[in-house]
Amino acid sequence: MDVILNDALKLICPEGFHTMTEEERSHLVFAEDGPGDCLSDPERHIIITLSWRKVGGLLAALAGMRDAARTMESRVAGSMKGFGYHLEGFVRHQVGGKTFHGFRYTYTAQGVEMRGESCIGKNGGAIYYLHFYARAASQDSDGVWNSILTSAEWLK
Repeated sequence: MDVILNDALKLICPEGFHTMTEEERSHLVFAEDGPGDCLSDPERHIIITLSWRKVGGLLAALAGMRDAARTMESRVAGSMKGFGYHLEGFVRHQVGGKTFHGFRYTYTAQGVEMRGESCIGKNGGAIYYLHFYARAASQDSDGVWNSILTSAEWLK
């Protein structure tokens, strides 16, 4: 399954993923919102949300993604106060040759231990948000997430 954000960022998701319905999405809490997709692989207990938003020219030029990731972490931590949120650390990924900054964390949802990773990066006049959620006990979820990130290609 190919996902294209903003006609610019193409990501390839492995077999087993589907685009979530409005009903499925209604159960999610978003820290960052914008046009994009919510994907689910129920067999592997993985949810991925992908979104983007345009930013003004000056902000696009000046915005540091490392600082933006730290700001995003504060927002996610605030929205997950009641879920036992714990920051595991900050990360960097190459997404189509561009550096995305992010962070890893754990939390509990409906009594299930979960892991998450959120990344932010920019291309031209847009900022892209990539969020990954999986059950902590899931064995191959990190490999799936990494394969999606390394599949990234910029179309413009």
